[in-house]
Amino acid sequence: MERFFQLKKVCQKYNIRILYAFGSNYDKAKKILHGAKVEDNYSDLDIGVVFLKELPRGRSRTILYSEIYNDLEDIFNPFPLDLVFLEENHSVFQSQAILQGEVLYFADEKEKEEYEERILARAFDFKYHLDKFYEEMLEELQDGK
Repeated sequence: MERFFQLKKVCQKYNIRILYAFGSNYDKAKKILHGAKVEDNYSDLDIGVVFLKELPRGRSRTILYSEIYNDLEDIFNPFPLDLVFLEENHSVFQSQAILQGEVLYFADEKEKEEYEERILARAFDFKYHLDKFYEEMLEELQDGK
């Protein structure tokens, strides 16, 4: 449980609203936080964060990324991290972190639920158009255009 408390401190330090583990090893992240020994199978942990405040721009954002990465790397050792600022990505990508991952930290449950509802609604609205685009592209590739 010590690592869970470390994670909570990191999230509070950097104004992180929600932290997700997602991808193929999302379950290992939770085990690590609960003190279990987890074997490193030479793959990374995908970690997505949502912030309480607007992200800084330029160099300040780069510094923020590296500081968060370093602090989280200490917690999730021996796994390398793939850290993602979810707000920088499309709603369809964000929805995958929500639907196929697990929340490891949230500052406020109501805000977490509102964020997830908003992102899932956007992704659902856009997914039809994205699927249609991919379908048309595939047809063009198959037709040799």
